Amino acid sequence: MRGPFPAWELREHAERHPADPAFLERSAGGAPLWAWELRDAGRLPEPVPHVEQRGQQGWVRLDSDGAADPGAGG
Repeated sequence: MRGPFPAWELREHAERHPADPAFLERSAGGAPLWAWELRDAGRLPEPVPHVEQRGQQGWVRLDSDGAADPGAGG
C-alpha cells in the first residue's frame, strides 16, 4: 500500500486505475487517499461470487481455476 495521496495526485495516474476523478474527490472528502499496488493482476473470464462482510477487508489469491488458494497468504 502506498500513500497517503491527495486526490489530485491520483488523478494524474489515471492509466493505473479505473477510478473516475469525481469519484476520487467524493471518496476522499478532503482527506488523503491510499493506493494498493497489485502484482500479477488480471481479469477473470467470470466474476467469482463472494459474500462481502463488514469490518476489516483482505485480499484473496485465486488459483488458475478461479478458486480461492488457501495456501496463499495474501
